[in-house]
Amino acid sequence: MAREKRLKIAKETMVYANTHTGTDYPVGIYYVELSKMFLERAYWHWHEELEIALVRKGTAVFCMGEKTYRVSSGSAVLLNGNHLHSIYAEEPCEIISTMFNADYLFGGKETFLFSKYAAAALGNGGLTIEVFSGQDLYGRTALEYIRNIVNTNLEQPFGYELITKSELSKLWMHYLNRTLKLCPALKKGPSENLSSAEVDEERTKKAILFIQNHYEKKITLDDIAEYVHVSKSECCRFFKRSMDVSPFDYLNTWRVYMSAVKMQQNAQEKYQIANLAEEVGFQNASYFNKIFKRTMNTTPLEYREEIKRSHRDALSPYGIPLARM
Repeated sequence: MAREKRLKIAKETMVYANTHTGTDYPVGIYYVELSKMFLERAYWHWHEELEIALVRKGTAVFCMGEKTYRVSSGSAVLLNGNHLHSIYAEEPCEIISTMFNADYLFGGKETFLFSKYAAAALGNGGLTIEVFSGQDLYGRTALEYIRNIVNTNLEQPFGYELITKSELSKLWMHYLNRTLKLCPALKKGPSENLSSAEVDEERTKKAILFIQNHYEKKITLDDIAEYVHVSKSECCRFFKRSMDVSPFDYLNTWRVYMSAVKMQQNAQEKYQIANLAEEVGFQNASYFNKIFKRTMNTTPLEYREEIKRSHRDALSPYGIPLARM
């Protein structure tokens, strides 16, 4: 199947994988159209895999903590694994995202290759995000490797897995050579101490997991702060620094998200809104309606009807998996 035809099918097919990469072939290619996603963005998330995001149309804004990176069409970014991030666009934007496990290149964290070529860059104080632009030779070379990776996985010629590994290795060495020149201290290995931003991020991720595991129950700020072992004021501060929202705002957003998931899963059934509100942790239906409308710019009933008409699911923060089609 031709590459452009695959992209066309990807736009029309809303089927999401449960994992980002497979075990036999730990590379996943995703089509991301931000305007069709939850809140029209890839909402705050993280994943173990490294990610290469190639912007095909528009301008994407990558958010990591208090920093933002504007990436225009034709450019790309390399994101380290396990870093909290979000992506939004101020205009229609399409991204092809490649996710891969570092073990695919280096054979595991205990190997000589990982120790020599990855540990420092992927550890504390190493890579968070690297932007590749076509405005310089460094960026153009990286973008050529990235386009080769995407095209190879869309066309899937014989041996495409080996070709992909080769292109990823070339891209990694290209990035590493530049990084070590700019930051020779990385040769000493990853730092044993977390920076203040990394401490914020680890606390925020821990709080997010607590919220996601208990959202259907009555959760207070005291509960979240106690779980992370900080004061309520500090809990609000690190959440704001990491995500620019309060813990309570994130809790309500996650409850709305889970209500949308439940409606997607039961699109053809009559789902009582009052029961749905209770299932996702809201104390009453009127407050649920208010928060849902404020978050989604539509009511729960209108959203449910839209699901029935469109038969699409736009709730994955990762996009549509092209490599599994």
